[in-house]
Amino acid sequence: MTWAESSSSLDVFLTTHIVKRLENKRQYTYHIIESAEDFHKLDFILALGGDGTILSLARAVAHRDTPILGVHLGKLGFLAEVTSDQMFTRLNQVVSGEYQIQKRMVLKGSVRCGEEDKTFYALNDFVVDRSASYRLLSCLLKSNGHMVAKYQADGLIVSTPTGSTAYSLAAGGPVVDPTVSS
Repeated sequence: MTWAESSSSLDVFLTTHIVKRLENKRQYTYHIIESAEDFHKLDFILALGGDGTILSLARAVAHRDTPILGVHLGKLGFLAEVTSDQMFTRLNQVVSGEYQIQKRMVLKGSVRCGEEDKTFYALNDFVVDRSASYRLLSCLLKSNGHMVAKYQADGLIVSTPTGSTAYSLAAGGPVVDPTVSS
């Protein structure tokens, strides 16, 4: 927060989760993100955590194209490549416009449950399974409104190149470079 306060050109937005952990809350100026709708106010997001944090944020801002700078706080981060030691250097680069945005494919999918369609966004993958049921799923897979396949199965994994090293790989799928448009 002290770093952000030193730049008069920045408006800081914090989640309620971060505000709860913030010491000396009253000495800082910030706005609180109270719902996913508040993300439209952001020019970029600083994600402190790991890949799970970035995946959650990507779902929230996928349809807004908000860049995410991921700082991993653990030992390893595939999506969160910046370490805590590099964080302020990278933030200064963002403020001065010295950065590149690495675009990643995001999936938008709908699942029909009875008469209701539920829409989801994913940076990694969509996994549909039959849960505890012994019955097969009836799947109709469409891409951009065009039917791709119709079949019965016990599950379905639709992965982006980013997610190709996750569950899809474990299930026997190929690894796809994130820069490939697939």
